[in-house]
Amino acid sequence: MSGNTIGIIIGLAVLIGGFIAYTIWQERKAKQDAANRPLENFTSVTIDWTHQNADGSPGSRNSVNNVTFKSPNLGIQFLSYCEIPMLEQLCAEQGVTESINDMPPGWLNSHDPKTHWIIVVPPDHVSEVDYGEGLGSPLLNVRQNMGTQDHPNISLISTAGTTIGLAVSGTSPMTGDVIGGIAMSPMAIVVPFDPAKANYPRMFRNAVRNETEHKCECENNAQVAQQYLFASDQHPHRGRDIWNDPLPEVPTV
Repeated sequence: MSGNTIGIIIGLAVLIGGFIAYTIWQERKAKQDAANRPLENFTSVTIDWTHQNADGSPGSRNSVNNVTFKSPNLGIQFLSYCEIPMLEQLCAEQGVTESINDMPPGWLNSHDPKTHWIIVVPPDHVSEVDYGEGLGSPLLNVRQNMGTQDHPNISLISTAGTTIGLAVSGTSPMTGDVIGGIAMSPMAIVVPFDPAKANYPRMFRNAVRNETEHKCECENNAQVAQQYLFASDQHPHRGRDIWNDPLPEVPTV
């Protein structure tokens, strides 16, 4: 074999080796870049954030800034497109309290009910299944990204509630990619409600209770939060089922 041939082989080997090293470096850099930013649309739901007009009138019929208030006993912050009856407010307090009490020892965040914001939006549709209070309970369409930020794989699911915010950080057990949520702070619970069909207080309570579980996990332990993604999400994650607990008594004026 001539010297020229050997030189060409060595040159090709160097080029190939350099290309492989560059490819590996690019992959590692992409992973690191992903670790520093959350996935877009990991979990997202359509929300109207239009602010009120200067005279106090609603800026948009479905804006969650139309009615803002705190729950009577715990001071949970509500942002809602409509008035929320006292029964549902008290149900929300029960749901939040149950999930806070069920947090494992050592979790330091999420204990203050005032940090649990509840955003109330119009339902996208209603259930065709009786979950325990008859047909027609309000549901949301929620988008989930089971792919990556650069190569999204968006699926639409029907649910009684969701959690939005900074969400979890870490590695997806399904794709190996870094996962996260919409960059909104603070994290918030989103549930649907229809004042014309206020017949589902247990569904409302359970939706708040379940989403508070996710929120507490995301704010305390990303590894635990990831255990309840997608098909693995069966509530309650810990503690007991409160569906059949007595509904709260609404004080008479």
